[in-house]
This record gives sequence, structure tokens and C-alpha cells, in this order.
Amino acid sequence: MEKGKVNLIIWLVCILGLSACQYNNYDDIKPKNTTPPVPCDSAAAVISYKKHIAPIMEYECGSKNSCHSNAGAGGSIALEDYNGVSYAAATGQLMSCIVWDGSTKLMPQNTSTKMDACYISEIQKWVNAGFPNN
Repeated sequence: MEKGKVNLIIWLVCILGLSACQYNNYDDIKPKNTTPPVPCDSAAAVISYKKHIAPIMEYECGSKNSCHSNAGAGGSIALEDYNGVSYAAATGQLMSCIVWDGSTKLMPQNTSTKMDACYISEIQKWVNAGFPNN
């Protein structure tokens, strides 16, 4: 193969490889104007992990889109199942990062707005109840 063709192939591979790189901003992936999968009900007598918390984790924390999934947990915090969420609750990281108290990274990351106040209230109520697996 002549040298010109080899150089052309190398340049094409480099250009195609670089074009595959991307940086996703949280607001671009999931804009805040999307409808939440479940309505918020912080006035519920009992906050259920399955009914209330798991859908919030999926919607806000990306447990189904790799941000905090078991396969690609950001910051090593997997929030895809009860074990991961209850661990984050027990260590204080869960509430710290969503209320933006300054002791952990702000979540959701790469956005200028906090999680919905009603969701924060639901999560706080669940944590205060001892984060039951219900």
C-alpha cells in the first residue's frame, strides 16, 4: 500500500475516533421540564422505598442511564437498588448531596438546580423513618 493511502486511513480513523467523544451535560440528557414518572406525595403517612424512593432515584439520579447504576456508578455510589440507596442514606451521603449542604458533591451533577423540593422531602421522611425496605 502506498504511503499516501496509509496516511489517509490513519487520519480517517483519528477523525472518526474523535467524533465519537462527547460530553453530556445533565440538563441536556434529562431537561427539567420532563414529566416525572410518579407524582410527589411527601404528605403520605408512610414513604415506601418501592413506591416513592426507587422511582425518584431512577428519574433524578440516573440509576437507569449509567450515572449511578450498579454497572457504572459515578463516585462508586450505586443507586440502582435498595442496598445502594440505603447505604448512601446510612452514611449521610444521600441527604447531604441532594440538599447541597457543602459536605459532599452537589447532585444532580452538572446542573444549576436542586432536586425538586417535594422529592427531597419524601427522601428525608424515608431516611428519618430508618430507610425501610418496603
